Formats: sequence, structure tokens, C-alpha cells
Amino acid sequence: MSKDKKLKTGGKLIHPSSRKAKQISRLECHAGRVVKKRQNTKAKNNNLRDRVQWFKDQLNETQLHLSKQQVHELVQRYLQRFQDELEQIELKNQIGQRQKTPQYASRKALIESTINAEKHEYETHGFEVPELTRPDAVKVLRQMPLSSISD
Repeated sequence: MSKDKKLKTGGKLIHPSSRKAKQISRLECHAGRVVKKRQNTKAKNNNLRDRVQWFKDQLNETQLHLSKQQVHELVQRYLQRFQDELEQIELKNQIGQRQKTPQYASRKALIESTINAEKHEYETHGFEVPELTRPDAVKVLRQMPLSSISD
């Protein structure tokens, strides 16, 4: 018999300090942790998929592989990918000076926090990117459907 069926109270009231109440509480907390962990894993996989897709899109069809220097330059371009959007937000905020709150403040904050987190990741413990220095890995990357990374 499963734990869920064992812990059914059958409509009876149970004492809040009883063992059964603690078991039910423990099961509910566990279910919440599982859901939260799944959401975090899914978000991490989606971010990884988007990152790999960006690097895949940046490769020329003629390039068989990249040197380490080219990979570092590509990572720097990746870290700067939101600069155009930030400039547009700044421009819109300069035009609309009369407003009390700046437009797109939440989007700007999200972009800045993403940039800071990615720079910190790159500078401290490394940046996870696809292997672009080996020709066979680049070939596999080009053939790989990126929908397989998430879900």
C-alpha cells in the first residue's frame, strides 16, 4: 500500500502534533521540493539549450573548428549580446524623461542580472560552451537537434 493511501485520515480530525500529521507535513514538503527542483533543472536546461543554439548560430558553414582565441572572442560576443537592447532601453528612457518610473525597468534589471551572473561564471569557474576546437565535435553540433537538450 502506498504512503499516500496509508496517510488518508478518512475525514477524521487529527491532532497537529501527532505522528500522522508530521508524516503528512513531511510528504507535502517533499512534494514541494521535488517540484522546485524540477523547475530549476528545466530552467537550467533551457538556458543551456539557448546558449548552445547561440554558439551554433554563430558558426560559419566553412569553419571546421575554432582556435582557443576564437572561442574566447565568441564568448565575449556572447556576453555582449544584450548591449543593443540595453542601449534601446536607455534611449527610450532619455526620450521619456517626464515619467516618474523608467520604462522597461524590470527588463533592464533582468538583463543586467543575467549579464553579471554570466560574467561571474566566466571569470570564476568557467563558462559552459560547446566544444568548438575539435572538427568532429563541431560536425556533431551542426547535426544535433537542440530540442533534445531540454525536457
